[in-house]
Amino acid sequence: AALRIQAFYRAHNTKLRVEKMQQQQELLIMESAAVRTQSLFRARRAKRRALELEASRRNLREVQSALKLQRLYRYRVSQKRVKALRRERDALLQQGAALKVQSAYRMRAARVKMKLAREHHAKKLADNVENLATQVGLLLRYRLKAAIRPLCVKLISATGLTKASKGLTDPFVIVSILSGMGEQIGFTQCNPQKGTQDPQFDAEAILGKCNGHSRVVFTVCSGSGFGRR
Repeated sequence: AALRIQAFYRAHNTKLRVEKMQQQQELLIMESAAVRTQSLFRARRAKRRALELEASRRNLREVQSALKLQRLYRYRVSQKRVKALRRERDALLQQGAALKVQSAYRMRAARVKMKLAREHHAKKLADNVENLATQVGLLLRYRLKAAIRPLCVKLISATGLTKASKGLTDPFVIVSILSGMGEQIGFTQCNPQKGTQDPQFDAEAILGKCNGHSRVVFTVCSGSGFGRR
């Protein structure tokens, strides 16, 4: 009976131990499964992150490559623009030099032309002056050779004469005949009128040696001195 009790007790302990071991084994299996699941999740998450990083790196490389291509393209475009601007500058410089040479040539030609025109104008002016002098000489000769005629001068009256310095007012008139050259060729004088500023001369005189180019000068004087009016 003791052996049977011991065997039953031992079988029961063994069963409990086996059950406990099974439970521990199940716990270990569950823990290992959880750890494996976590490791799988972490591995997937790490893989996803690695893929994202790879994609971002790839995008970064693509962006850098695109930027590099853009830099190269812009550099080439800027080089072309610089070359075009340099060509335009050289063309403008050449055009400016050509314009400067042309302006210098035109200025020199204009000076020569102006000099020739001045010489021609001076020569023409000299010819015109010579022709004018010839015509004036001929005209003067014609005037000098004009027919000499007598001239009839009538003295009627004068009004508003001024008094002389000594208060005397005895006006009379001197008539002078001047030639075309300004020389006096004849004169006459009327009788003075006593004590008046509005004299009535009513005189008439005939002067010879006059032609169509002679000038007549009337000089009004008083008994105390001469005063032109």
